[in-house]
Amino acid sequence: MPTSIEDQILGWLSRRRLTASEIRQRLAKEGVPATEAEALLARLQGLAYVNDADLAEAVARDAIRRLKGPGYIWARLRQRGVSEAVISEVMKNLDGQVDWLAIAERLRRRYDRGNASSRARWLRHLAREGFPLAVIHRLAEDVGQRSDEDGVKDC
Repeated sequence: MPTSIEDQILGWLSRRRLTASEIRQRLAKEGVPATEAEALLARLQGLAYVNDADLAEAVARDAIRRLKGPGYIWARLRQRGVSEAVISEVMKNLDGQVDWLAIAERLRRRYDRGNASSRARWLRHLAREGFPLAVIHRLAEDVGQRSDEDGVKDC
């Protein structure tokens, strides 16, 4: 029979997937001793209710769907308390599957490419969304070459 604190944790998990770190923090706020918290967490991990690797993969896929870059994903997972080892593994798997350049290109549609200020806004947006500098530089070069071919001069 689950304890009342275990019921509380299950209630948290029914509303939102949580990392082990997030659960530890919540349990500490509830005044649960660290040894008891770790035992509860181990039980939930054994039942696969808490799995940081699966959560990290889901967060990454959602971020990609929303056209976010790898820097954003790293920051988001670190913020949620996922270990560097798990983040590295997830990102390594993504790097073989995801074309960051293509995702950044999709963001271009939101910006008018006809003038230098909108192109600059687009490139700044890519930086804020965590795209690698290599991707941003490549796109800036491509846009610059296209605008030179079209006879558009940057201001």
